[in-house]
Amino acid sequence: MTAKLDKKTICKMRKSGISCAEIGENLGISRQRVYQILNESGFPSAYTRKKHVCLIVQGCIYPNIKKWMIENNKTYTNLSKDSGVSYVTIHKFLVGEIGNIGKNTIDSILKTTGLKYEEAFSKIESN
Repeated sequence: MTAKLDKKTICKMRKSGISCAEIGENLGISRQRVYQILNESGFPSAYTRKKHVCLIVQGCIYPNIKKWMIENNKTYTNLSKDSGVSYVTIHKFLVGEIGNIGKNTIDSILKTTGLKYEEAFSKIESN
């Protein structure tokens, strides 16, 4: 990979919610080097946690889960860890890349968020 492509890839991975440590592991570089590359690329480093979460969860197709994640400062990674559901499953399901997940996975998401099924998986935001 060229340096330019590395920077683009790293920025894209970070925007999608992958932690700097995870990016480093995937690319075989240190977490600190990931931070350096992000800074060199002009990636905003002074995010408040809330702004960071808002950016990361913008692709979530379920408005009430998205709202819960923002209010609770939870990224896809956090929701994955808290619910015990793999990051890939959580992310792909919540951004609409996969349509069906198992009942246990849904139950884990509902238990973690405290939302009821109809509320969590409605495509219309409730107040």
